Amino acid sequence: MAEVCIFNPWHDMALAYGRKPFTPPQIAVKMYERLKDIADLWNDESGYILPWGWDYYTKRWLVKQGYDEGRMPADKEIEHLRDLSNRKTYIPMLEDLRKIPGTVGEAHYVTTIDAVDDGMVVKAPWSSSGRGVRVYTGEDEWLKKIISRQGGVMVEPYYEKVKDFAMEFMWDGLSVEYLGLSLFRNVDGRSAYDGNIVASEERKMRMLEDYVQRSLVDEIRERIKILLKQILNGLSIATPLGVDMMIVRDGNGYAVHPCVEVNLRRTMGYVAIKIYERKLKEKQKYDTENEEDNIAFFNVDAAGGKWTIRQSGMESRQW
Repeated sequence: MAEVCIFNPWHDMALAYGRKPFTPPQIAVKMYERLKDIADLWNDESGYILPWGWDYYTKRWLVKQGYDEGRMPADKEIEHLRDLSNRKTYIPMLEDLRKIPGTVGEAHYVTTIDAVDDGMVVKAPWSSSGRGVRVYTGEDEWLKKIISRQGGVMVEPYYEKVKDFAMEFMWDGLSVEYLGLSLFRNVDGRSAYDGNIVASEERKMRMLEDYVQRSLVDEIRERIKILLKQILNGLSIATPLGVDMMIVRDGNGYAVHPCVEVNLRRTMGYVAIKIYERKLKEKQKYDTENEEDNIAFFNVDAAGGKWTIRQSGMESRQW
Protein backbone atom coordinates (compact mmCIF):
# COMPACT_ATOMS: atom_id res chain seq x y z
CA MET A 1 0.00 0.00 0.00
CA ALA A 2 1.44 3.37 -1.01
CA GLU A 3 2.57 5.81 1.65
CA VAL A 4 0.91 9.25 1.81
CA CYS A 5 2.58 11.91 3.97
CA ILE A 6 0.82 15.27 4.25
CA PHE A 7 2.00 18.59 5.67
CA ASN A 8 -1.22 20.40 6.59
CA PRO A 9 -0.14 23.61 8.38
CA TRP A 10 -3.78 24.73 8.84
CA HIS A 11 -4.29 21.86 11.32
CA ASP A 12 -4.41 23.87 14.58
CA MET A 13 -6.77 26.44 13.08
CA ALA A 14 -9.02 23.66 11.77
CA LEU A 15 -9.18 22.10 15.24
CA ALA A 16 -10.66 25.31 16.63
CA TYR A 17 -13.54 25.07 14.14
CA GLY A 18 -14.26 21.40 14.79
CA ARG A 19 -17.05 20.26 12.45
CA LYS A 20 -18.00 23.83 11.49
CA PRO A 21 -17.21 25.03 7.94
CA PHE A 22 -13.57 26.06 7.69
CA THR A 23 -11.49 27.61 4.91
CA PRO A 24 -7.72 27.72 5.49
CA PRO A 25 -6.21 31.19 5.21
CA GLN A 26 -4.11 31.79 2.12
CA ILE A 27 -0.90 31.90 4.14
CA ALA A 28 -1.52 28.31 5.29
CA VAL A 29 -2.40 27.15 1.77
CA LYS A 30 0.74 28.74 0.33
CA MET A 31 2.81 27.20 3.11
CA TYR A 32 1.42 23.78 2.19
CA GLU A 33 2.09 24.30 -1.53
CA ARG A 34 5.65 25.52 -1.04
CA LEU A 35 6.74 23.25 1.80
CA LYS A 36 4.80 20.03 1.24
CA ASP A 37 8.03 18.13 0.48
CA ILE A 38 8.96 18.48 4.14
CA ALA A 39 6.50 15.65 4.78
CA ASP A 40 9.01 13.21 3.26
CA LEU A 41 10.86 13.43 6.59
CA TRP A 42 8.17 11.39 8.36
CA ASN A 43 7.75 8.74 5.69
CA ASP A 44 8.01 5.51 7.66
CA GLU A 45 6.70 3.16 4.97
CA SER A 46 3.77 2.14 7.17
CA GLY A 47 1.27 2.28 4.33
CA TYR A 48 -0.96 4.72 6.21
CA ILE A 49 -1.88 8.34 5.55
CA LEU A 50 0.34 10.43 7.85
CA PRO A 51 -0.63 14.15 8.05
CA TRP A 52 0.96 16.77 10.25
CA GLY A 53 -2.15 16.38 12.40
CA TRP A 54 -5.67 14.97 12.04
CA ASP A 55 -8.74 17.23 11.92
CA TYR A 56 -12.14 17.17 10.20
CA TYR A 57 -11.18 19.60 7.45
CA THR A 58 -8.06 17.67 6.46
CA LYS A 59 -10.00 14.42 6.34
CA ARG A 60 -12.69 15.94 4.07
CA TRP A 61 -10.00 17.56 1.93
CA LEU A 62 -8.21 14.24 1.42
CA VAL A 63 -11.46 12.42 0.59
CA LYS A 64 -12.29 15.04 -2.07
CA GLN A 65 -8.89 14.40 -3.63
CA GLY A 66 -9.71 10.72 -3.95
CA TYR A 67 -7.84 9.21 -1.01
CA ASP A 68 -9.34 6.15 0.64
CA GLU A 69 -11.39 7.17 3.69
CA GLY A 70 -10.87 3.69 5.09
CA ARG A 71 -7.21 4.59 5.67
CA MET A 72 -8.19 7.57 7.82
CA PRO A 73 -9.39 7.81 11.44
CA ALA A 74 -13.13 7.70 12.07
CA ASP A 75 -14.85 11.00 12.89
CA LYS A 76 -15.34 9.97 16.54
CA GLU A 77 -11.59 9.37 16.82
CA ILE A 78 -10.84 12.81 15.41
CA GLU A 79 -13.34 14.31 17.87
CA HIS A 80 -11.49 12.57 20.72
CA LEU A 81 -8.17 13.94 19.47
CA ARG A 82 -9.67 17.43 19.22
CA ASP A 83 -10.90 17.28 22.82
CA LEU A 84 -7.47 16.16 23.99
CA SER A 85 -5.85 18.98 21.99
CA ASN A 86 -7.66 21.62 24.06
CA ARG A 87 -5.07 23.38 26.23
CA LYS A 88 -7.22 22.98 29.36
CA THR A 89 -6.82 19.18 29.14
CA TYR A 90 -3.28 19.47 30.48
CA ILE A 91 -3.91 21.63 33.55
CA PRO A 92 -3.93 18.53 35.83
CA MET A 93 -0.69 17.35 34.19
CA LEU A 94 1.00 20.65 35.01
CA GLU A 95 -0.28 20.49 38.59
CA ASP A 96 1.22 17.02 38.98
CA LEU A 97 4.56 18.03 37.44
CA ARG A 98 4.76 21.01 39.79
CA LYS A 99 5.33 18.57 42.65
CA ILE A 100 8.86 18.08 41.29
CA PRO A 101 11.32 20.43 43.06
CA GLY A 102 12.83 22.95 40.65
CA THR A 103 9.64 23.52 38.62
CA VAL A 104 7.20 26.44 38.37
CA GLY A 105 3.94 27.05 36.54
CA GLU A 106 0.22 27.43 36.95
CA ALA A 107 -2.69 27.68 34.55
CA HIS A 108 -6.43 28.20 34.85
CA TYR A 109 -9.37 27.91 32.46
CA VAL A 110 -11.89 30.77 32.68
CA THR A 111 -15.07 31.57 30.79
CA THR A 112 -15.59 35.27 31.57
CA ILE A 113 -13.56 38.41 30.89
CA ASP A 114 -13.75 39.61 34.49
CA ALA A 115 -11.64 36.61 35.50
CA VAL A 116 -8.70 38.00 33.50
CA ASP A 117 -6.36 40.58 35.01
CA ASP A 118 -3.92 42.90 33.29
CA GLY A 119 -0.52 41.33 32.74
CA MET A 120 -1.81 37.76 32.56
CA VAL A 121 -0.85 35.58 29.62
CA VAL A 122 -4.06 34.62 27.81
CA LYS A 123 -4.25 31.62 25.48
CA ALA A 124 -7.01 30.39 23.21
CA PRO A 125 -7.85 26.71 23.88
CA TRP A 126 -6.94 25.91 20.27
CA SER A 127 -4.50 28.06 18.29
CA SER A 128 -1.53 27.86 15.93
CA SER A 129 2.16 28.71 16.46
CA GLY A 130 1.61 31.32 19.15
CA ARG A 131 -1.10 33.23 17.26
CA GLY A 132 -3.62 32.57 20.02
CA VAL A 133 -1.36 33.80 22.83
CA ARG A 134 -1.39 37.35 24.20
CA VAL A 135 -0.49 39.30 27.30
CA TYR A 136 -3.75 40.91 28.45
CA THR A 137 -3.65 44.70 28.57
CA GLY A 138 -7.35 45.47 28.95
CA GLU A 139 -8.30 45.14 25.27
CA ASP A 140 -11.48 43.06 25.31
CA GLU A 141 -12.48 42.46 21.68
CA TRP A 142 -10.07 39.61 20.95
CA LEU A 143 -10.83 38.05 24.32
CA LYS A 144 -14.60 38.25 23.76
CA LYS A 145 -14.21 36.67 20.34
CA ILE A 146 -12.18 33.72 21.66
CA ILE A 147 -14.54 33.09 24.59
CA SER A 148 -17.54 33.25 22.23
CA ARG A 149 -16.02 30.87 19.67
CA GLN A 150 -14.14 28.45 21.92
CA GLY A 151 -15.98 28.65 25.24
CA GLY A 152 -13.21 30.10 27.39
CA VAL A 153 -9.52 30.93 27.63
CA MET A 154 -6.45 29.81 29.53
CA VAL A 155 -4.88 32.38 31.87
CA GLU A 156 -1.38 32.09 33.29
CA PRO A 157 1.14 34.29 35.09
CA TYR A 158 3.85 35.99 33.05
CA TYR A 159 7.29 34.41 33.55
CA GLU A 160 10.73 35.80 32.74
CA LYS A 161 11.74 33.25 30.14
CA VAL A 162 15.37 32.56 29.32
CA LYS A 163 15.07 29.51 27.06
CA ASP A 164 12.40 27.61 25.12
CA PHE A 165 12.54 23.86 24.75
CA ALA A 166 10.27 20.86 24.41
CA MET A 167 10.21 17.10 24.70
CA GLU A 168 8.99 15.07 21.75
CA PHE A 169 7.09 11.81 22.22
CA MET A 170 5.24 9.21 20.15
CA TRP A 171 1.84 7.81 21.14
CA ASP A 172 1.20 4.51 19.35
CA GLY A 173 -2.29 3.93 20.76
CA LEU A 174 -1.02 1.95 23.75
CA SER A 175 2.21 3.43 25.05
CA VAL A 176 4.37 6.58 25.07
CA GLU A 177 7.87 6.57 23.57
CA TYR A 178 10.33 9.40 24.13
CA LEU A 179 11.83 10.71 20.86
CA GLY A 180 14.15 13.48 21.99
CA LEU A 181 14.63 17.10 23.03
CA SER A 182 13.59 20.08 20.94
CA LEU A 183 15.46 23.34 21.50
CA PHE A 184 13.69 26.06 19.57
CA ARG A 185 13.69 29.81 19.21
CA ASN A 186 10.78 32.21 18.98
CA VAL A 187 10.77 35.51 17.08
CA ASP A 188 12.24 38.27 19.28
CA GLY A 189 11.45 36.23 22.38
CA ARG A 190 7.72 36.15 21.60
CA SER A 191 5.52 33.11 21.00
CA ALA A 192 5.80 32.92 17.19
CA TYR A 193 8.09 30.08 16.10
CA ASP A 194 11.40 30.96 14.42
CA GLY A 195 13.54 27.81 14.23
CA ASN A 196 15.11 24.75 15.87
CA ILE A 197 18.53 23.56 16.95
CA VAL A 198 19.58 20.41 15.08
CA ALA A 199 22.05 18.40 17.15
CA SER A 200 22.62 15.15 19.00
CA GLU A 201 20.57 14.45 22.11
CA GLU A 202 23.68 14.76 24.27
CA ARG A 203 24.57 18.14 22.78
CA LYS A 204 21.07 19.49 23.37
CA MET A 205 21.08 18.23 26.94
CA ARG A 206 24.37 20.02 27.60
CA MET A 207 22.81 23.26 26.40
CA LEU A 208 20.07 22.88 29.01
CA GLU A 209 22.65 22.09 31.68
CA ASP A 210 23.85 25.68 31.39
CA TYR A 211 20.74 26.47 33.46
CA VAL A 212 19.36 23.37 35.21
CA GLN A 213 20.56 19.96 36.30
CA ARG A 214 20.24 16.99 33.98
CA SER A 215 18.55 15.01 36.74
CA LEU A 216 15.66 17.52 36.78
CA VAL A 217 15.14 17.18 33.03
CA ASP A 218 15.26 13.38 33.34
CA GLU A 219 12.72 13.34 36.17
CA ILE A 220 10.31 15.58 34.25
CA ARG A 221 10.60 13.35 31.17
CA GLU A 222 9.85 10.13 33.04
CA ARG A 223 6.89 11.65 34.90
CA ILE A 224 5.45 13.02 31.65
CA LYS A 225 5.55 9.56 30.06
CA ILE A 226 3.41 8.23 32.91
CA LEU A 227 0.97 11.15 32.82
CA LEU A 228 0.58 11.13 29.03
CA LYS A 229 -0.25 7.45 29.05
CA GLN A 230 -3.03 8.14 31.56
CA ILE A 231 -4.40 11.10 29.57
CA LEU A 232 -4.18 9.53 26.11
CA ASN A 233 -5.50 6.12 27.14
CA GLY A 234 -8.33 5.34 24.70
CA LEU A 235 -7.01 7.49 21.84
CA SER A 236 -6.65 5.10 18.91
CA ILE A 237 -4.93 7.60 16.59
CA ALA A 238 -1.18 7.08 16.68
CA THR A 239 0.60 10.42 16.69
CA PRO A 240 3.82 12.18 17.63
CA LEU A 241 3.37 14.99 20.15
CA GLY A 242 5.42 17.71 21.75
CA VAL A 243 5.32 19.06 25.30
CA ASP A 244 6.52 22.67 25.24
CA MET A 245 8.51 23.89 28.23
CA MET A 246 10.69 26.82 29.21
CA ILE A 247 13.45 27.71 31.58
CA VAL A 248 12.61 30.84 33.58
CA ARG A 249 14.32 33.03 36.13
CA ASP A 250 13.32 32.04 39.65
CA GLY A 251 14.80 34.25 42.36
CA ASN A 252 18.56 34.09 41.97
CA GLY A 253 18.44 30.94 39.87
CA TYR A 254 16.45 29.13 37.23
CA ALA A 255 13.47 26.79 37.19
CA VAL A 256 11.66 24.72 34.57
CA HIS A 257 8.07 25.32 33.52
CA PRO A 258 7.39 21.68 32.56
CA CYS A 259 4.14 22.05 30.59
CA VAL A 260 3.57 25.33 28.76
CA GLU A 261 1.36 23.43 26.30
CA VAL A 262 0.99 20.07 24.59
CA ASN A 263 0.83 19.85 20.79
CA LEU A 264 -0.93 16.61 19.89
CA ARG A 265 0.55 16.47 16.39
CA ARG A 266 3.88 16.56 14.63
CA THR A 267 5.93 19.62 15.54
CA MET A 268 8.94 21.42 14.12
CA GLY A 269 10.88 19.87 16.99
CA TYR A 270 9.92 16.46 15.64
CA VAL A 271 11.06 17.61 12.18
CA ALA A 272 14.40 18.79 13.61
CA ILE A 273 14.98 15.36 15.16
CA LYS A 274 14.24 13.71 11.81
CA ILE A 275 16.57 16.12 10.02
CA TYR A 276 19.38 15.17 12.37
CA GLU A 277 18.67 11.46 11.90
CA ARG A 278 18.22 11.50 8.12
CA LYS A 279 20.18 14.48 6.80
CA LEU A 280 23.03 15.26 9.18
CA LYS A 281 23.87 12.25 11.30
CA GLU A 282 24.70 10.06 8.30
CA LYS A 283 26.16 12.76 6.04
CA GLN A 284 27.81 15.25 8.37
CA LYS A 285 30.93 16.85 6.94
CA TYR A 286 32.43 17.92 10.22
CA ASP A 287 34.44 16.18 12.93
CA THR A 288 31.91 14.14 14.92
CA GLU A 289 34.29 13.93 17.85
CA ASN A 290 34.22 17.70 18.26
CA GLU A 291 30.84 18.02 19.93
CA GLU A 292 30.90 21.82 19.91
CA ASP A 293 30.65 21.69 16.08
CA ASN A 294 27.91 19.07 16.10
CA ILE A 295 25.12 21.64 15.85
CA ALA A 296 23.01 23.38 13.20
CA PHE A 297 19.95 25.61 13.01
CA PHE A 298 16.77 24.62 11.15
CA ASN A 299 14.52 27.39 9.89
CA VAL A 300 11.32 27.41 7.83
CA ASP A 301 10.86 30.23 5.32
CA ALA A 302 7.16 30.02 4.46
CA ALA A 303 7.26 33.00 2.09
CA GLY A 304 10.28 31.68 0.21
CA GLY A 305 8.97 28.14 0.12
CA LYS A 306 12.02 26.41 1.55
CA TRP A 307 13.50 25.09 4.73
CA THR A 308 17.11 25.73 5.55
CA ILE A 309 19.83 24.23 7.72
CA ARG A 310 22.69 26.52 8.68
CA GLN A 311 25.87 25.13 10.18
CA SER A 312 28.85 27.04 11.53
CA GLY A 313 31.68 27.06 9.00
CA MET A 314 29.54 25.54 6.26
CA GLU A 315 27.33 26.83 3.47
CA SER A 316 23.60 26.76 4.18
CA ARG A 317 21.79 23.73 2.86
CA GLN A 318 18.35 24.18 1.39
CA TRP A 319 15.73 21.57 0.55
